[in-house]
Amino acid sequence: MTGLGFKPRSLVTPEISEFEKVKKNVNTVLTFFEGLMDNRPFFASNDITLADSVAGTVVVLMPLIGVSLDDFPKIKAWCDRLMSRPSWQQTQFTEAQMAVFATRREKFLAKSEV
Repeated sequence: MTGLGFKPRSLVTPEISEFEKVKKNVNTVLTFFEGLMDNRPFFASNDITLADSVAGTVVVLMPLIGVSLDDFPKIKAWCDRLMSRPSWQQTQFTEAQMAVFATRREKFLAKSEV
């Protein structure tokens, strides 16, 4: 359970091997991203770029679905920098929005399991 009331769940509950494949692919991408980060605060730049905006929309949500960024210190620090920006904060889900999403998601998954 995350701090936003959202309980991480595997993407495909009965197919653990499929979930493990997805997780491995995500880790491969995060490893690649980690390698791209140098001493600058953003991807290859001292300023935020389109690359940061595109990757950041997904990467900052990884912990909410159970993917830890602990093995990727540069990516974790980059996410913290993104999240510290007031403009970025305005784009993030509120706890209420996450609760609504979690409820809809559970209903959808329950229907698809029938």
